[in-house]
Amino acid sequence: TVVDTTNATITDFDENSPPPSGSLVRSFKDRLWVSGNPLAPTRIHYSGVLTPDTYDGTAYLELDQDTGDRITGLGRLLNRLVVFMRDGRIQISSTGNSEVLFSAAVSSRDSGSVGAQGHTEYEGILPHIGERDIFLWDGGQALNISSPSAADRPSIQDTMRNKIETSRLTATSMSVYRSKNQIWTALTSTGNSRNDMVLIFDFEMGTWSRYDVDVDCLAEVEDADDDSFLYAGIRGHLCRMDYGDYDGPTALISGTATGGDTESLTDSAEVATADTLKGMYVIWYDVSANTV
Repeated sequence: TVVDTTNATITDFDENSPPPSGSLVRSFKDRLWVSGNPLAPTRIHYSGVLTPDTYDGTAYLELDQDTGDRITGLGRLLNRLVVFMRDGRIQISSTGNSEVLFSAAVSSRDSGSVGAQGHTEYEGILPHIGERDIFLWDGGQALNISSPSAADRPSIQDTMRNKIETSRLTATSMSVYRSKNQIWTALTSTGNSRNDMVLIFDFEMGTWSRYDVDVDCLAEVEDADDDSFLYAGIRGHLCRMDYGDYDGPTALISGTATGGDTESLTDSAEVATADTLKGMYVIWYDVSANTV
């Protein structure tokens, strides 16, 4: 028996640079992308191919738009990585060039994402919430769905502009809910210190609903059969949302307005307890103009 007395050496620690510090992580093109370092707020690093623990210290993109606007979130739009700022967004694409691996193109200097959970992905669309409005973006022109320009589309502009606690926009949480074809957004109402309301946009109806629910964060989960379920973190508890068989009143509620204007109606004859009609769709019929 021969005993090898040669000193053992470990070389693996010398092969890679330490991973960059950051709070935002996303996979794209078989690499791990990291951003959110407060010391380099407009920089995004990427790892080696299929080696998420390999960084050479020079593999990064500097995405400063000359405004100092920091990176707030990372998303995916088909075959592109989308880097959100608070007031803008940048698309990163693979070039196919071994010398310059990736290219960056500015998509907007106006609307971005307020935080790491201020956007979601659905059917080739990136819904996202900016400082003033909520948008749907498919890579072209963004569609403003909270303050639409079309008069026949429902607007929640007053809620977005006047009833949201702007100091807590970074805590906004948005998730798609595929089973209902909806987008859920948890926000903090004016004067409060935690998320306490949820705005729901229904793609099929094109309508908005508001619910006063304490939701810290939202996430959609799919099971083995691709059925989707929506979960929420609520005050330290994991809760399944939209669960049960109660969907509100089963009968049509109708009435005749006794007053109002083009933006609100009053029915003094209707007797309803607090929150009875919250979350319901309301259709107005103007008899004089024969319009809905």
